Amino acid sequence: MAHRSWRGARGAGCAALLLALSCGCHGAAPHAVPVTARGTARAVCLGYNGLDRVNPAARVRAGRFATPSAAPVRVADGTDVDWSRDPYGDRSWQLWLHSLEWLGGLIREYERAGDRAALRTAAGIARDWLADNARPGRLPEHRREAIREAAKFRLATLVCLRRHLTGRWLDEAIASHARWLARPEHYSGPWNHGTDEAMTLMTAGCGIGRQDLADLGHRRLLDAILAPPGGARPSRRRRGRRQRAVRALRRLQPEQVAARLPRDARVRPSRPRRARPPARPAGRVHRLPDHARRGPAPDR
Repeated sequence: MAHRSWRGARGAGCAALLLALSCGCHGAAPHAVPVTARGTARAVCLGYNGLDRVNPAARVRAGRFATPSAAPVRVADGTDVDWSRDPYGDRSWQLWLHSLEWLGGLIREYERAGDRAALRTAAGIARDWLADNARPGRLPEHRREAIREAAKFRLATLVCLRRHLTGRWLDEAIASHARWLARPEHYSGPWNHGTDEAMTLMTAGCGIGRQDLADLGHRRLLDAILAPPGGARPSRRRRGRRQRAVRALRRLQPEQVAARLPRDARVRPSRPRRARPPARPAGRVHRLPDHARRGPAPDR
């Protein structure tokens, strides 16, 4: 499985979802209502893992695609993308191509300047992906693997697109991806990848009014935060993130958290931070003399 080479967007997305959606999908319709039902909650965009920054709108319009570690390559003529491209023989490069997260530059251009043409280009490329990859069984194995591994990122991008664009084709694409991600055999478990999948599933369900999918993502996210399997002890950084998430959930769902939180997962009070030495105007830290570091001399 390919791993991300950049960080940040998902951490912010996790905090936003915990605060905004952990009580459920406000306004989401029951699962029996068609996915095109109006009045559903506005989708939450989890971001694009930095691919929006390295693929600004002008680059995508020119039919070129880049990753933070690889130079731009021409992959499209307008909205007609060659999804079989693999110029570097790199599985991760193909994964990020099929993630559609490089459409984030176009979506952000619409958000920034109201450029409808940018939004139409993003929608056109998304529809081209759906048409060209509708029957993955006929495709080479390396391309099928890229499609599978990129599913959660592609779903997140489709949800971001839905914030500004409606259409039955888009809701059906989101629902199809979410159902695939909801299947137990496609769940990575309550660890890093599974937490990403749970957040993506939850916001997708909220965005299209599928309470059943949103609830499943919500339960998986709670399991990852409150009851990791085997009582494993996470790293110090992950423990800090987990404690902040538990505090947020306690504010929003105190009864549910109290009932499910194991004793060894209780949030302990934070340690007081050590006072930093005073800084000079230029920003350099003023070095304290030795006797100040050691403290006062003992009485003789």
